[in-house]
Amino acid sequence: PFRADCRARCPSRLRMDLSQMAQHLPPGMKMPSEDHMKKAMEDVTHMSEALKPLPEDPNRTIPVNEVLLALATAPCMCRIIPADVPSKISELEEAMRAEKVDMDWVDKASGAARNHAIAMLWQINRQRAALKEKDADLDGPTAQHASVAVQLATKLLVQAQMYLPQYRWVHAILAVARTSALIANQLWSPDELEAQVLMAKILKGEGLRRPKLRLEAFCEPKEVMAGAQLSVKV
Repeated sequence: PFRADCRARCPSRLRMDLSQMAQHLPPGMKMPSEDHMKKAMEDVTHMSEALKPLPEDPNRTIPVNEVLLALATAPCMCRIIPADVPSKISELEEAMRAEKVDMDWVDKASGAARNHAIAMLWQINRQRAALKEKDADLDGPTAQHASVAVQLATKLLVQAQMYLPQYRWVHAILAVARTSALIANQLWSPDELEAQVLMAKILKGEGLRRPKLRLEAFCEPKEVMAGAQLSVKV
């Protein structure tokens, strides 16, 4: 099972060649230092290990909370955000629990990693009507903690979207995409009505229409006898 702490783990079967990163650099961008790349690979490997399919249930849908937990316990979170940052995370936790925000999963982390998880969770819940006043009154260190945590999370999610496809872990890729969308729009759910109303306002403000998905399937040949095989194009 995934252990939620701040120790970087780089299992050999998931270790990637650092040279792979160079292949994705835009033209004109210099190669980062080897030390920088090693640290980046620690984060990528951490995310891969945390989100890999379970052998007993490889088709399990990965909830957003598991992605947030993986982000909160990533090596870069522990390197960049001081463990003794003077933020009032406990106040954010109390406010979210009062609004019945699902927080049981944060107890899977401990110490600084737990605080990072709460800071990120606040950022995607801060637009709730009942939390807006509390968000406006945040002190400087607490607001900065939450902001930096989300910036690092965004960076990690971009890296994960780049590297997870090579493992062909469909559910992990979809989970990362869902989490990226929620963090980018500072929304806590794609299903709750309050969040949907806020999303509609965001789209309208950007001059965008609400996206619609359509699935079409075609059979060849169109008429077949019972028990015969046919090809379906989706």
